[in-house]
Amino acid sequence: MPLFSMRLLKDGQFSQLDALAAGQVTIDEKPESQSIHFSAFTGYGGLAVVARISRLNADTLAWTLEISNKTGYLIASVDYPCLTVADDLQDCGGESAIFYPRVEGVELTSVVKRDPDTEAVDLNREFQSMYPGHMPMQFMGYYNGREGLYFASHDIFGTPKVIEAYATDFGIRLGFRACHAITPMSEFKQPYPVITSLTGGSWYDCAELYREFIETSGMELPRKLYQNKTLPEWYHRSPVVVIFPPRSIRGTGYTGPNEFFPYVNSIKYLDELAEKFQSPVLSLLTYWEGSAPWCPPFNWPPYGGEEVFHEFLVAMHDRGFYVGLYGSGLNWTDKSLLCPEFDKTDYRIE
Repeated sequence: MPLFSMRLLKDGQFSQLDALAAGQVTIDEKPESQSIHFSAFTGYGGLAVVARISRLNADTLAWTLEISNKTGYLIASVDYPCLTVADDLQDCGGESAIFYPRVEGVELTSVVKRDPDTEAVDLNREFQSMYPGHMPMQFMGYYNGREGLYFASHDIFGTPKVIEAYATDFGIRLGFRACHAITPMSEFKQPYPVITSLTGGSWYDCAELYREFIETSGMELPRKLYQNKTLPEWYHRSPVVVIFPPRSIRGTGYTGPNEFFPYVNSIKYLDELAEKFQSPVLSLLTYWEGSAPWCPPFNWPPYGGEEVFHEFLVAMHDRGFYVGLYGSGLNWTDKSLLCPEFDKTDYRIE
């Protein structure tokens, strides 16, 4: 596998380039570091890359990259270092697993094979493998119960990056495809190191190294909840959230009122839950249309009218409970297929 790869853009067309395309490679070695110089790329005259690897301690290497882009191409993303580990995951008869930082974190015991030159995600779809976003952490781990490898971007600036784990003909590819957007005729120096470190045999060991980085690097972090004085009072009471629809019977196509309508019919159940949990309740009204919980017109404006909703609201607040909507957020519904009387297409701006 090449040491680095990059995706370039010119005149609306993407092209892929990696270290193997360099016509000239030289190496400068020092006791604790190594610099590898790549130049003379066919078709990309004026492009030069310096990969630097530094030893931080007996178990840890830091990887940085410098690019001189004296070309007419924009370098959209850079993948460095291109790291491949053995394909010996547990589902294939091996002992290893991979920690993958999607949402709360996922332990992979098998991965899918794909072409390494293929863009892993559509960068316009934020729910895919992008950091920051659904990938809230910048590290992966590869381990087998005895020893492990920590692989992380120690990036305090939060550079957007695609975090990848997939199989190739050579093994399992782990990568951070950083979206640096290096403009034509410019110089670039990677502002953070990528770290590889030998560690213990579980994802806990890898997570501990990442925790140490987060807590000692000076990276700007969200305020801890107890320090955040701007949160509303109900948040600190930590109510139990109960989500239910006041209309429809799911799976039947019926969209009329159900046992929870009028809304006050639900209070006996909410009282029971509050007693069991010894907690206030936050009731979120919703309706599932296909695969997503949209609000208009199913719950808002209030289904059944403002009076029946207000009666429910008063009864809930008298108990110290809370009411909200679980819906489409900032999305806008302008026409409903299930409730054709709801039609706001006249409000569209063409």
